[in-house]
Amino acid sequence: KQWYQRRVRGVRKHLKTLISTRAKEATDLLVTEDEIVKIAQNIEMSLYKLYPDCGNRYKAKCKAICFNISDSKNLNLYRNILSGTLSSEKLAKMTPEEMSVRVKAKQLQISQSSSSAPLDSAVNIMDMLGDTTAQHGTHVFDVKCRKCTGKVPKQKEPK
Repeated sequence: KQWYQRRVRGVRKHLKTLISTRAKEATDLLVTEDEIVKIAQNIEMSLYKLYPDCGNRYKAKCKAICFNISDSKNLNLYRNILSGTLSSEKLAKMTPEEMSVRVKAKQLQISQSSSSAPLDSAVNIMDMLGDTTAQHGTHVFDVKCRKCTGKVPKQKEPK
């Protein structure tokens, strides 16, 4: 039980620090230190409800949330957390991909293609995020490659 209490304090403290840092960047959102502490506590409690053993899945989810909160390219996640638009329960259930900027870029690409707007800005965003699909033949497996991850079908080679 003592190891759990240390882990909880560490996770909450780290979340509080990350959220505080990002809250200072958002000058239009006024959030008190007490509210930030409560947000960090709620996120950790939601994680504990999902992973009560505090094992590897708990640690991995904590790392994913912390990474995505601290990611300066991810402008919406922390703002949604601070504003209360994204609940701690929903955040704890999100996959790292759902939290990431890459998903936001793909949603932008889909919305632009459905509205018949040019795809140049969405493609440029994908390039900025490190899309390695163009170098598909030069690597064994790359999570940033849409062909390797199955998001773009591989072309059949002629027989």
